[in-house]
Amino acid sequence: MSLELRNAAPPRRAQSSHGERGWKRRARLLRAAPAAAMAFALLALVAPGRAEALGSPKIYVVDSSGYKVSVVDAGTNTVVGTIPVIAPYDIATTSSPTPRAYVTSPDTGTVTVIDTTRDVIVGTIQVGGQPTGVAISNDLRRAYVTNYTDPFVSVIDTTTNSVVGTIPVNATSMDIAILDARTYHFGYVTNYEEGTLSIINLTQNTLVSTIPVGLFPDAVVATDDLPGPRVYVANSGESTVTVLDARTGISTVNLGAVAFPAGLAIDTDPFDPRVYVASITLQPGGLATIDADTNTVARAFGNGALTDVAISEGLATPRLYVLNDTADALQVLNPDTGATVASVPVGTAPTALAIQN
Repeated sequence: MSLELRNAAPPRRAQSSHGERGWKRRARLLRAAPAAAMAFALLALVAPGRAEALGSPKIYVVDSSGYKVSVVDAGTNTVVGTIPVIAPYDIATTSSPTPRAYVTSPDTGTVTVIDTTRDVIVGTIQVGGQPTGVAISNDLRRAYVTNYTDPFVSVIDTTTNSVVGTIPVNATSMDIAILDARTYHFGYVTNYEEGTLSIINLTQNTLVSTIPVGLFPDAVVATDDLPGPRVYVANSGESTVTVLDARTGISTVNLGAVAFPAGLAIDTDPFDPRVYVASITLQPGGLATIDADTNTVARAFGNGALTDVAISEGLATPRLYVLNDTADALQVLNPDTGATVASVPVGTAPTALAIQN
């Protein structure tokens, strides 16, 4: 089925009032751009969910200032290697049969391909201007890259490591998430300065529509493993998360004191589904937990400028992995209690992470 979602014009843009610390990875990307004025969208979301395979994960952490990607063993919570990458920004990983990591570098306009079996670089792909977000299709055959200063998403063939197409979107695109199943193939792209979300058809490589969300939308995640496929957007210029739900339409979660959300992760536990929101606020409680059944904030914990978050179920006990820009560390947390299990030093500006089971 498809769900048509109609909404009002995007909100009036405002000047950012946040501090410099914690926004370092985004500050260099800001460019002047006209506001978008799309007033409606089509959200096509249907299909049964899929389960992730369990395994012993590795955590790949981008250090944008240190020009490297750190490799953390999740079993021992130690750094077991580093991979040099020029000005890395975001990362996505694939699993078998050909495990890879794809790292965007805005300064060079490239995507670096890492063989995660040996943790060595096996290729560099030229994409558009200032590539930011990256996501991988479920069949692992395509990588999709947003380009901040070019109005298109680059489509990469992961077999040949070459660009095989582009998909038009608004300028200042920041991140991308994919809902990709047997009956639908859609991408969701945040447009940072426009305050909008572009919906793209990944089968036809076309723009479906653009809808308004919140101020400075940054991270976006999507899942079809909950009742009603959903998309969550972190509006980094305000304390909100926009939710697109195939059953109920568009709604907004007010995070309260959890200001400037920067990273998102979804726990699809059918008995206790949650969305974790990492915030770069320097106040206590920078990691919010949204109850995915009610779309309300259940609690907040953590401390520091938190730039990204991920959850792994590939261990005997599930763990939350949070990047703390204040502590220059990857923090390992118990998702049920919020207690810190370990803190792993990973460089001076940890900005993105990905888990490989």
